[in-house]
Amino acid sequence: MSIPCADPELEARYLGSAMSNPETLDRHPVQSTDLWKPSHQTILSAIQSLRAAGKPTNPIATQLELDRHGNLEGAGGSLAVRHIGTVAELQPGPVAERIRELAVLRRYRHAAANITQLCESGTPESVAQAIHEMSMLVTQPDGERYGTLAQAANLAQQEHLSAIEGEGVGVIPTGLAAVDAIVGGLGYGDICVIGGDTSVGKSSTALLAAVAQARAGYKPGIISCEDPMMRWGRRALSLASGVPARALRAGDTTPTQQGRIVSSLRNIETQNIELASCVGSPLSEVIEAARHLIWDKGCKVLVLDYVQCVQVPGIDSRREQVRQVLSQFKHELNRPGVEACGVVLSQYRKRDNEAERPSRSALYEAAYIAQMAEMILLLWKSETGLLCGVLDKSKDSETGQEFALMRDRTTGQLYDPSAEDPNEL
Repeated sequence: MSIPCADPELEARYLGSAMSNPETLDRHPVQSTDLWKPSHQTILSAIQSLRAAGKPTNPIATQLELDRHGNLEGAGGSLAVRHIGTVAELQPGPVAERIRELAVLRRYRHAAANITQLCESGTPESVAQAIHEMSMLVTQPDGERYGTLAQAANLAQQEHLSAIEGEGVGVIPTGLAAVDAIVGGLGYGDICVIGGDTSVGKSSTALLAAVAQARAGYKPGIISCEDPMMRWGRRALSLASGVPARALRAGDTTPTQQGRIVSSLRNIETQNIELASCVGSPLSEVIEAARHLIWDKGCKVLVLDYVQCVQVPGIDSRREQVRQVLSQFKHELNRPGVEACGVVLSQYRKRDNEAERPSRSALYEAAYIAQMAEMILLLWKSETGLLCGVLDKSKDSETGQEFALMRDRTTGQLYDPSAEDPNEL
C-alpha cells in the first residue's frame, strides 16, 4: 500500500525529540491528526498526557503510560517505543513544520482527486464548486478547524440552496431507498450503525446498499473484519446474477445460470466497490485500511463489518474496545478534507425471540454506540421470514419509522422494494 504524502521516519524523529525534550510540544506543536501512522498518533497522545500531568516523557515513562491505558500494542510495542526514543531530531522546528505541510498536502491530494473524478463524471457546476472549495483549502488551511457560527450558518445556507437545486452537496445516500426517503442520506463524517442478530442479513443489507451507492456515483469501500474475500465475492456474484450463494459454492448450477454468472462479473466490475480484508487484524491495521480506501481509492462510503470483530490489543473490556474502534474510525471520517461517511455493522445480544422488533438496548454497548452514531438502523426477521428494519435514531429526522427488505424466494437474495427498479439490485 502506498503512503500518501507522509514520512513515517520524520514523524519518529519528532516523537524522539518530544521524548527527550518535552518543550518541543510547546515550541513546535504537532497534533495527532497531523501524523499519518496510527501508532505514532498513539505515542504522541501518551507523550502529551505525560506533559500535561508534569511527568517525565522519556521512553520508559511513555511505555508505561501506553501500557497503563492498554495502548502499548497499538503503538507497536515496547521495542518500537524505545527505538523512537533513540532517533531524536536536533532541530525539531523544521521537522514539525514539514509534518504539518504533509498533513495539508494530504488534504490537497484528496481535493485534487475529487476534482479529477468530477471532471470525468460531474457537471461544470460541481467542478467549479470543487475548485472553489480547494482554493479555500489553499488560502485557509485551518478553515475547517476554526471559524465563527456566522460562517457555519453561511455554509449551511449554501448547502440548503444547493439541495433546492438538486445538487445534494454534503449528503450521501444510505443506499436503501426507504431509509433515504425518511432521512435524505448521511452527511460527511456521519456514522450509520446497522444492528442485527447473527446471520440476520446485516452484511447482505450493507452490500445491497453499497451497490445502490455505487450506481449513484458514491464509491463504497468495505472493510471486512469477519468474512474472507471469497465470501464477499459469492455475495456479489449471487446479488448480480440471481444464483443462490449455496449453489455457487457447491457448483450446482445450470448452463443458463453459468451464463448469468459470467455476465454478472462485468456488472460487478462497473460497480467499482473496493474491498479490504482485515479478518483478525488489530485496530491499527483497520485504520490504515480506512485511510487507504479514502485517500488512495477515493471512497465516499466506508462499511466496517463488523465492530465487535476488530481486535484492540491490550484491552479486555468490550465496552472500551467498541469505544476505541468507533472513536478512531469516526476520527478518520472527520479529518480535514475528507468527504465520506461510514456504515458500521454491530451484533445484538442474545434475544429470547428474534422475530420480535428489537430495541436499541439489544445492541452490544448500546449507550456508547448511540453516542457516536448519527443514525441507527435495527434489523430483525419476522416470523414469516421478512427482513424488517426500523429507524431507531436520526439527528435530522423523525425516528421509529419501519421499512422492509424483500428476499427473493428463488435466489434467497435481498432487494429493496422501495427502489425505482429493485430488479437492478
